[in-house]
Formats: sequence, C-alpha cells, structure tokens
Amino acid sequence: MQLSFWKRLLCAALTLALGVTLTACSDDDTKDDKLIPEIEVTQSLTFDCTQTQTKNLEIELNGKLNWQIKADAWIELSQTSGKGSATVAVTVPANVTSRTGTITVTATGYMGATDTGTCSVRQIKEGETNTNIAEIRELVMATNPSADGKELTDAIRAMTLCGIVVSDKGGGNQQPFIVILADDTQDAGAGLALSISQSNNTFERGDIVEVSLSDASAQLFSGLLQVSTHNEPMLVGQTEPLAPIAITADKIAQYESQYVKIENTQPEASESGTWNSDSNKGNVSMETKDGKSYKIRTLQTASYAQDAIPTDKSGSIAGIAGIYNGTLQILPCNGDDIQLAEARFTVQGNKATLAEVLEAGAGSAFEVEGVSVIAAKSRAFSSSRTVHASTHSRAKPTTWPSATWSPCRAKPSRATACCNSARVAVSPRPATRILPSRSPRHSRQRKSKPT
Repeated sequence: MQLSFWKRLLCAALTLALGVTLTACSDDDTKDDKLIPEIEVTQSLTFDCTQTQTKNLEIELNGKLNWQIKADAWIELSQTSGKGSATVAVTVPANVTSRTGTITVTATGYMGATDTGTCSVRQIKEGETNTNIAEIRELVMATNPSADGKELTDAIRAMTLCGIVVSDKGGGNQQPFIVILADDTQDAGAGLALSISQSNNTFERGDIVEVSLSDASAQLFSGLLQVSTHNEPMLVGQTEPLAPIAITADKIAQYESQYVKIENTQPEASESGTWNSDSNKGNVSMETKDGKSYKIRTLQTASYAQDAIPTDKSGSIAGIAGIYNGTLQILPCNGDDIQLAEARFTVQGNKATLAEVLEAGAGSAFEVEGVSVIAAKSRAFSSSRTVHASTHSRAKPTTWPSATWSPCRAKPSRATACCNSARVAVSPRPATRILPSRSPRHSRQRKSKPT
C-alpha cells in the first residue's frame, strides 16, 4: 500500500511537470505565430572560379518563423526551408567564367506578413575585377534622383555594388564618410560617390570593395550623385591604383567621380595665396590653353591646403572630377596631383558667332569681336579677361576689338555688353556672360541703375 502510494505520487508529479512544459511550449509557439517577421541574412558571398567552394549563409529571425529560400540554379543549398534562425551551407561549383546570382530568403509571420533578405553571390575568375559601377550608376540615374534623396528600386537593392577605390582618405580632400569608386576603364560614366559610415571607411586606393545595396538611397548633392547605405563595405581584393584619365576641362561633368587629369592648365591670373584661404574658401579658378575653365576644390583638411598657389606656373592637375551647382570641379587626391612647374602660357580662344557661343556647353571658350558694355543685370557667360573698368562706368559704353568669352555660373553682374542680336553680361571678375537679347522692335530702353 505504501509503495503504491509513492508510485502514484511520483506519476502525478511527472504528469504535472510535463503539462507545464507542454503548456510553455504551446505559449511560445502561439507568441511566435503572432510576430511580424524581421529577417537579416549575409549580404554577399564571393567564390573563386577555379575551385568548388562552400560558404555559410547566416539567417537571423526575430522568432521561430518559417522561411524559404530561392536561388539561381547553379547555387547549391544545404536546405531550402526551415524555421527560426539558421545557418545554410552554400556551394558553388568551379566554373570557366565569372558569374553573379542572388539568394532570396523569405520569412512568413502573423497573418501572412513577410519579410525578405537577399544575398548577392559572385564567382570571380582570378585576375578579373568584375566591377559594376557604370551599370549601377546608369540604373540609379534612371530613377531620376533629386536633392531630397529617394530610396532605390527593389531591383537595384537586390544588387551588390563593386568598384575600385580611387579616392585617397589620407590626402584629406574628401569627406571622411565618402569613398569614391570606379571601374577600370577610360570610358565616362564609370564613377560613383558612396556615402557610408565614417568608421567603415578604412579603404586605400586600389582596394576592390563590395557592398550590398539592400537599404540604399540616392540623392543629387548640389548636382553630384551620391549613393548612401548603412551596410558595411567589404574588401574583396586589391589591384594597382588606377592611373588618371586624360580629359579636357569641358568633359569633367561626364567623368563625374572618376580619377582624371587636365593637361596644359594654370591658375587664372587673378588667383593668389594658398589653395584654401579665407578669400577663396577653397575654390581656385583654373584655365586651360584652349580657353576652358574650371575650379580646383580644396577642403581645409586637405594635406596641401596651405601650400601656395603657383600662380606663375602651368602644368597638369589630377583629381576626382566633380560638379557643384553647375560648377565644374577637380578635387586633387593629394599634393602629388598638382604638377605645376612649367612657364605660364597665353590662352587661345576659338573664334565663333554669338549664336555658337550660346549653344556651347560649360567650360567652352570663344573669341567674340566687336563687343560693347552698356549696363544691365543678367547671367550666362564669363570672360577670361579682367573688365573692372567697365563695371564701374556708366558714362559711355566700352568696346573691345575682341575678347575671349566662356560659359560660367557666377553671380549676376552689374554690367552688360551688347553685340548685334545678343547680350553679353560682364562680371566684375575676369569673366563675361552672354544672353539672347530682345529684338529692337520689342525691347525697351532702360536707364542703368547706379553701381
């Protein structure tokens, strides 16, 4: 009797414990069933073409939720479905050529809610960089990014950006959270400014970098395209730093965010002091032998910022091509990019009609004959010659037998030059602008305001 009593008591205790355990499991499962899924997966995996390799795909979920995987046919997975956080083995067989693919993991939660994580898979042949800056830049520009910024499309966010670092963090002439990436090509449109966490920007020139665009957005920062992501870029290889691409000044905008070089160039005669001073704020006007113009942009943090501008010399300038509110810029990576050691030259402009000048793009220069200053307010083009005398005189028009004119975007001037059917605005700097004037029948004569 006593033994039977203790058996019954032990069975009762076991039954009670099992019931509590089953109830707890049931409560946990019920709790997970009401979760909205949040998933994170490995952003990218890179494999070598020369051998079959296996790497791990990490899946992290906020609960014991069901998930499924889809991938390109050549990507082998140890499992294609599961529940909760997991590690999946990814195997890629050796292949003759490089290729890219995508693994998509979809988790399902409460009332059918889903969340998706993507992993970019790249298999690279030894010796190939296989970058895609030009491709991604074209896709991003097709979304018409604005100054306010916008999220990128799902198709772009499923991609992994890969490029070669051309900026020089050590040179100090880029913001510390910006890394400039490019393809190894002489073609335009193959550079991009990538905005990342400053702590993640540890890269050197020549590094090959990959980063998932899963959360990326894009904006035009004062006209310059920037792609931003919170994802951490990964170093996947190294190559020789890219040599600068020789271009003419009027092609700077086309080569935005690429490492370029301008030959036969010199500071404009009006420049003085250092590359970044209180007077120029880091913007130094440059001119080329054929009369084109652009700016050298220098941050206060640049290693050469306090070096004197060699105003008596000409030579070459290398750096990252950029644009700021329509102004063409070159940002030298460091002091070695500034090679001005030759004698100054005389600028040679191209002769053209005013109509041809009006049709020209920024950075072009022309010689216009028979120009008279009469006074007005307007903006459009600038001259490479100094015209201070004309901007302070309201008595009689000033006429030059000839002058060199080039497009610019300076502030509106207080004087205007007229020639036949066009109006030329003259800035108080070595610059002159041109705008179409009204025909004599429709124009009204206005008195000039005092300067």
